[in-house]
Amino acid sequence: MTQQWPGSLGLPVLTGPAFLLQVSPSTGLCEARTQGNDEAHCAEDKTETSDRTHPRRLLFLDVDGVLHPLKVRLMGEQNQVDAKYCFKTSCMEELRRVVLESQAELVISSSWRQFESTRQVLMEHLGQYGLLVGDWTTVAGGESNEARVDQILSYVTALDVASWAVVDDEDLAPKDAASSEGMMKALFRQHFVRTEASKGLDRVAGDLLIELLAE
Repeated sequence: MTQQWPGSLGLPVLTGPAFLLQVSPSTGLCEARTQGNDEAHCAEDKTETSDRTHPRRLLFLDVDGVLHPLKVRLMGEQNQVDAKYCFKTSCMEELRRVVLESQAELVISSSWRQFESTRQVLMEHLGQYGLLVGDWTTVAGGESNEARVDQILSYVTALDVASWAVVDDEDLAPKDAASSEGMMKALFRQHFVRTEASKGLDRVAGDLLIELLAE
């Protein structure tokens, strides 16, 4: 089964074969529900989404080096996921804490958004912690660090957003560029939190994200 979310440029948000991830209006997190009445659940989802009145808070999420220490995942030309080192418990629990305290929506900016197989694996593992993929950024422009920054800024400026933050293990806001960057890149720098790739998301980075999302 597939669904489409606003801003995903027509890319499908995939659910597992045995369950549907549904947003809880009280917590902002998702709940696993069986697919016996998919149409009814979809109708409920649309109603709940339209009834949400709280300001939108967006967390742009990288995966490798954030949800687990950086490891090679894709095997050969099949784009199959080697999840042996993926989704470290402490990193996932820290992400859950950030989302619970900030009530942020997750927008995937990672290269994991490119392939159906990796999107599926990511959604299933986030779902195990009660977390929902709300959307992902466009893949237009490529996968360079500069392109990722532009993709996130394009997403933010197209919406009415109360607060936003970006977490990534790549240096998306290098210090040596600070003196020559434009206004939008300077704005991005103020909303960026970098993790240590060998460790992933920890409490220090989590606290910084919560602070940014509370603004």
